[in-house]
Amino acid sequence: MPMNGLEHLSPAEVRATLTQSKVRELLDYDHASGSLTWRPRPERTYHDARWNRRFAGKVAGRVYPDGYLRFTLMGVPVIAHRLIWLYVHGEWPSGVIDHRDGNPINNRLSNLRLASVRDNTANSKKRAGTSSRFKGVTWVKTHQKWKAAIEERREVRFLGYFETEEAAHAAYCVAARRAYGEFFRPE
Repeated sequence: MPMNGLEHLSPAEVRATLTQSKVRELLDYDHASGSLTWRPRPERTYHDARWNRRFAGKVAGRVYPDGYLRFTLMGVPVIAHRLIWLYVHGEWPSGVIDHRDGNPINNRLSNLRLASVRDNTANSKKRAGTSSRFKGVTWVKTHQKWKAAIEERREVRFLGYFETEEAAHAAYCVAARRAYGEFFRPE
């Protein structure tokens, strides 16, 4: 089935052809909910009418195991929040798109911001399976204390050993707020 003459292009080349106007022709963006919905196609063929019955007006994409909303547009896989950036700003994002609240399916424009990889990592949630309830804190069995540490510029900076998990986390929060600014996430 033809893809608007783009079937011979690589995914990167197709992304380069996706302009704000083309995306707006295919999708609607709801600023209040952060969702993208398929627009109806002009019914030139039976296939267009069939597509409209199945997809027009419905939310585009599905949530993948990594938590992000993804779908295929013109035969190319896209991540919804990056396409929303193009839809609203008229250009592909120059870097990483960070979700302020850490929820990868909250694609309201107020929740999306450009970030560096470092900033995005700083805004990530605590990894599962660690020895502490808190980000930046681990239990050190040999010392029988809680250790606080922060990663900055690919180096781990030791912040100290503490009697309580809460005290170690407080030390982490002070250092992280200073290091990460608006991207600081305590939990």
